[in-house]
Amino acid sequence: MIEGLGRNDGKELVEACPDLSGNYTASSHKSPIGVVELQQQGCTGRAVGHWTFTVVGNKVTIGGRGVTGIISKTGEKVKVQWSNGIVYEQLITACPDLSGNYTASSHASPIGVVQLQQQGCTGRAGHHWAFTVVGNKVSIDGKGVTGVISKTGEKVKIQWSNGIVYEQLTPTTTPTITPNTTPKACPDLSGKYTASTYTSGNGVVELQQQGCTGRAVGHWTFTVVGNKVTIDGRGVIGVISKTGEKVKIQWSNDIVYEKIITAY
Repeated sequence: MIEGLGRNDGKELVEACPDLSGNYTASSHKSPIGVVELQQQGCTGRAVGHWTFTVVGNKVTIGGRGVTGIISKTGEKVKVQWSNGIVYEQLITACPDLSGNYTASSHASPIGVVQLQQQGCTGRAGHHWAFTVVGNKVSIDGKGVTGVISKTGEKVKIQWSNGIVYEQLTPTTTPTITPNTTPKACPDLSGKYTASTYTSGNGVVELQQQGCTGRAVGHWTFTVVGNKVTIDGRGVIGVISKTGEKVKIQWSNDIVYEKIITAY
């Protein structure tokens, strides 16, 4: 019972188990840790992908860990002060859709192209890491890296806490002169290529592509945006050119791919 209140008054002020469902920023000593999603049914719930919890009145307990939290509420915003010093603050904001292709750069030097795919408030970068978006913040799950989202017109920019910057690539369109003169958003690189460096032959590589992504058979994966192709996770970029049906890729590591046109 709360001091100074009658037994019935206390029941009016404290819910049996308030619903903590939502996304929260997690911080320790005012330093951000990341974003946590809590899901709750009745008086029990879970931190998505992690531990379970139980709520009683203004107290929440993490199952089997001996950690408890005090719940407070300002308007619709919930705050949880945990006994281990960590603080959760609920985010009452929408999550903008970051889906699209981005140039990645560090200290103004290009690294490559990254494709982000998002559903709801969560998504992933191609075949790599997953992320969570809350308001103008995005967090890479499990890696302690956060980003601040800004927008100019329809173009999105993400400034990551590790110094890397993503800038969204807006697909360009050109006036259609004939049905075949408009560049594709991502040309199909499927086929076999001779690979050479400094005019020395290295062998034959087969590329397979679906949509804007593909793989070198038995090796790495890649993403195509406009006339650029990026090897995922390796920082290698190629410039695509075409003469008739023959495709050429000039890679940033000085290797050159030239498509083999099979005669029938």
